[in-house]
Amino acid sequence: MYINCLVSIIKKTKLIKYDQLITRNYSKTLLGDKVTPLEENTLLGRMLMYINNTNDCRNSVEIVGTSAIENLTQFKTNDLYKLNVDQIANLFYTANISILSHNKQHLRKILDMLDVECCLRLTKMEPNNILKLLSAFMHVVPNRITEYKFYNYATDDIDRCLKVCSKKELIKFIFYIGLQKKGKKAQVLLRKCLRTVNKQYLENLTLEDLCIICNSTYRTNTKITNLHLLEKVKQTLNENLSLLKDPALLITLVKTIKHNNYQDEDLLTTISCTIFFNKTLQYYTFTAICHLLSLYARYLYYDEELFNLFIPHSIRLLQDAVIKSHRAHLTEQMRTKDIKMFLSSISKLNCTVDSEALQKAIMSNLYQRISLKDFEIDLLVEIILYLWMLKCRPYDLLTLILTPENVASIDSKYTQT
Repeated sequence: MYINCLVSIIKKTKLIKYDQLITRNYSKTLLGDKVTPLEENTLLGRMLMYINNTNDCRNSVEIVGTSAIENLTQFKTNDLYKLNVDQIANLFYTANISILSHNKQHLRKILDMLDVECCLRLTKMEPNNILKLLSAFMHVVPNRITEYKFYNYATDDIDRCLKVCSKKELIKFIFYIGLQKKGKKAQVLLRKCLRTVNKQYLENLTLEDLCIICNSTYRTNTKITNLHLLEKVKQTLNENLSLLKDPALLITLVKTIKHNNYQDEDLLTTISCTIFFNKTLQYYTFTAICHLLSLYARYLYYDEELFNLFIPHSIRLLQDAVIKSHRAHLTEQMRTKDIKMFLSSISKLNCTVDSEALQKAIMSNLYQRISLKDFEIDLLVEIILYLWMLKCRPYDLLTLILTPENVASIDSKYTQT
């Protein structure tokens, strides 16, 4: 009875498409949010530091003093037109330092006024100045930059910028466009950028440049049609074995290969051998292992020795995990969708698994999420189905999840869509 109900719900949830996607918060800075700097321990933070290494104007010009900030809090903007772009950019840093800890409402007002001023200057600005201001926004509101008009107008102005921007500036625009995540608009903008990437340009890309392109195309769900670019990604994975000790960059490239279905047996063999001989398992988080397993599952490449290494290790990570609130993003915290990806991959590959240990680890993890109310019914239903396929029988979880209220909620979603 339970399994029939479960399969029925799965068929419905597969058809559900959400109109709004929940943005992962890499840091919070406004209106009561906890302040967590976007530092090098996140992929996005590493990329931002890379593109800003020659773009930080805070020490190159005289910083406009707090008197200018005080004028802005009193809605006195008459003098803004007298400031150059570097001085405008420095207002962001000054405002963040002098006001954030004292009056967050004033900071929001200042950002709104600076947003208007930046928009008024946009059509007359060169690409390097546009990027300076985007960097300034990113410094203060990294997780909300896409909500500001200047960000949207600046990325919409990409056609004009592409005619005159340098290759380094192009990479920076690709980074900022990728912040929009999934959406047709971002895909169109990225395709325009990628059309300018020729074979000669690819030869001069750094590893960081390549990862920025890969990250932005993956986040925005943009397929790469440039075969030279895809070949560059595969070549980088094959020829830079040290990458396997840097999971963030490794998984960025792996996601692109998987997303564009560009994997082959030689690449997967290389990855397997390198993990074994260089003993790199210790560097991988649960999420990293999930993406690697998903790559093998996509190609239906069965590597028993590798899976016998990955699966018990993953079960231990699941068992030992301490789940915290989803309200603060923690890079080391596994997500429910990672668990789903893990189960989906090993079931598709028909891996041999200790069902009792797997069920115990998964149940422990999910009960923590349920107690924190940190879960989506749809994902839990799919996880239960994959567990069933792997010969687990989580009856207690079934009765907990498939309540009349939850079933009605899923039915309601399906009816609305």
